[in-house]
Amino acid sequence: MNSSRRGSRSGCLAMTEKAKTDRRRHVLVVDDNKELAQTYQQLLEAFGHRATTAGDGEAALQFIRENEVDAILCDISMPRLEGDQFYEAAERARPGIGRRFIFLTGHVNHPRFGPFLKSGKVRVLYKPVFMDNLLEALKAVLGESSKNEKRGLLE
Repeated sequence: MNSSRRGSRSGCLAMTEKAKTDRRRHVLVVDDNKELAQTYQQLLEAFGHRATTAGDGEAALQFIRENEVDAILCDISMPRLEGDQFYEAAERARPGIGRRFIFLTGHVNHPRFGPFLKSGKVRVLYKPVFMDNLLEALKAVLGESSKNEKRGLLE
């Protein structure tokens, strides 16, 4: 009887550990095009992620101040707070979060956004965005995020 309790308890511990490692990654989608944001949300959820949408940089900034996210898909041209401005404000609010950004934009050579997008400090996918490219970029961001989390646990 005692051995079945131990087996049951170790089974619970194994399930708890598995739940911790199987945690769905949380992706914030920031885009003023509501239909496009919802499409990204649905696709991300179909691939096993948890996704939240925000219609502009101000709403997204408020969200990240109150919630943890593993990745941020962000349009560059938005009302109230442009994508590059949101990025800078997010970095001030949560240093290091910039590594989690993927910008999605149609502004290839836009004079306002070009220098930021070509700076090399952010990941950029140009529209139309193919799902394979998005998933590959997201995998890179999430992998980097996992490495940083592990480092934090060891330090």
